Amino acid sequence: MTDEQEADRIRKHFAKHVATLSPRRRECQILRWQAPTTCIYLVEYVCVNGILFVSGDVGCAAYVAYGCLDRGWDLREWSACELDYFASKCRASEYGLPCKEWSRDTALAYLETWKADRLRDAEDGEGEAVESEDQDWFPAWEEALGRVDSQRDWEAFLGLRGEDLFGSDWWEYGNIGMRVGLRIRYHLIGLQMALAQLHERSVELLLSLDRVAGTVEEFVTFTLGIGPIMPLVPCFGRGWGEVVSHA
Repeated sequence: MTDEQEADRIRKHFAKHVATLSPRRRECQILRWQAPTTCIYLVEYVCVNGILFVSGDVGCAAYVAYGCLDRGWDLREWSACELDYFASKCRASEYGLPCKEWSRDTALAYLETWKADRLRDAEDGEGEAVESEDQDWFPAWEEALGRVDSQRDWEAFLGLRGEDLFGSDWWEYGNIGMRVGLRIRYHLIGLQMALAQLHERSVELLLSLDRVAGTVEEFVTFTLGIGPIMPLVPCFGRGWGEVVSHA
């Protein structure tokens, strides 16, 4: 399964989730991402002084980025991270560090790319393609395709045939199947989806209250907990307060 296919599967698991952002208390934000009738795939995000704590049905972890305390990171900054960067900032996890796992598909994709690069390098001066079967490393490459079901199996292969395939630096290829762990992907994609839903709901609400609430930018800032939204709640009655408590 490719990264994009994995991401689509995660989005389907979150399809019925509703984001609930609690009123901001000083430097603390609490965001709950949950389907209305079940705790399956529930995720809770707590951002305190720039440090992100994640708990729930898809695992627990703590994320700390360099400078996040000084720069006052909040949920928006964390949601804007690229996946690899986000994973690199995981400093604690119930499953240990690093937050990566072995993927057969990732390993196979690497071997296919490696083969294509080697064949390209082996082309003669006129650019004529060469046959992979004619290469000394090809038998070991074919065997490697059947030894990537687990990292242990792959490491055993490297110990026996690694030099035949990769040469003297074969020991550098032990992690060709490693990718960001599934739980980390759930954490980031869930956060991105939750904030996107809050933004969409706030814009919809603003369209019906535009004469009172002001600009879209101001209202979204309030709704995401960046500004003092709660003092405004009594001005708009119970209906507004209920919306805010779920936004």
